[in-house]
Amino acid sequence: MGIPYLWPFVRDKGYEAPLLSRFPQDPLPSNAFYRVDILASFFSVIRRAYSNHDSSTANTIVAQHLTSCGFLQASAVLYVDGPSPEEKRRTRDFRDMKRADALAKAEASINDMENIFRSGGRLRKPHFRKLAKHLNASFVWSMDSRRALAQFLQGLGWSVVECVSEADIAIASDCGAHDVVITGDSDSLVYFYSSIETIWRPLGRGRYLVYDMPTVLRHLEISRTALTVLGVVCRNDYSSNISRLGVSTNFKIILSLEKDVTFTDPSTMIGAYLTHKDVACKYPKQDQFDAALKIFVRQEFTTNPAPSPQELNYNAAQGITQRLKDLRLKLESNKK
Repeated sequence: MGIPYLWPFVRDKGYEAPLLSRFPQDPLPSNAFYRVDILASFFSVIRRAYSNHDSSTANTIVAQHLTSCGFLQASAVLYVDGPSPEEKRRTRDFRDMKRADALAKAEASINDMENIFRSGGRLRKPHFRKLAKHLNASFVWSMDSRRALAQFLQGLGWSVVECVSEADIAIASDCGAHDVVITGDSDSLVYFYSSIETIWRPLGRGRYLVYDMPTVLRHLEISRTALTVLGVVCRNDYSSNISRLGVSTNFKIILSLEKDVTFTDPSTMIGAYLTHKDVACKYPKQDQFDAALKIFVRQEFTTNPAPSPQELNYNAAQGITQRLKDLRLKLESNKK
């Protein structure tokens, strides 16, 4: 999720994120909150819960996980993603294609396993691992499941924001100076008009890497404007990067721009980036980064309430999971 390779790039530039091994007991300052992007923080928990259980049981599993993490209802605000914005269509279509391919492979795998069982053959662990891999890759968290979880958590007393679109956009808009953002999405590093100063990146087992934004900027030796521009011109969910210009190369270009001019407006800096000799020679489109600028700088987006095509195939994945459960029951019965 987010901007590929940005987390490791920050580390490689010398920022050693402190490890938080357990949730702190000290309260936040008054009127400060933990703003939690549920999907970006606990994707594996969500996928495991909703892939293997009915909605009611899955909701309970996620709620128990939140409690086990140490969050307190009084100081946590939970954000649940809505539909992807129109600006994310390219990424959404690509992911839908990958999910559809994985679902087709899962269908072929379960058919093969059922045929082996019927013919009296032996099913081995690699058969199950292969199917699990394809099912994991085909997982989509449906809008109905998201709404059901939000309502369930609200009923338990949690403060939940059902986002119109991406949770990280809503968090960037809502965040106060003393809030802590909890997310695995590197997009949160690059929002411009935002008060995000502290990000906790989940590692699992209740551990977090802590990113203090002022310290990150000092290690990178760039301004907040430049970091936003780096996120915009690198490959992200909204705009593609210019061919062969990845995070490291783009960082060098942006660093060279800041040596000559102090930029306070990301759009102006993007204009300078497009005319840089290492960029202009590739004849970039002048509007190539408009979608990413709209999201990361203005935090504006075009709503897209229609479900993605792959979400409509959610029941197909559930059907394969049920067939796997039935097959396991038959295998257990044959052992008796």
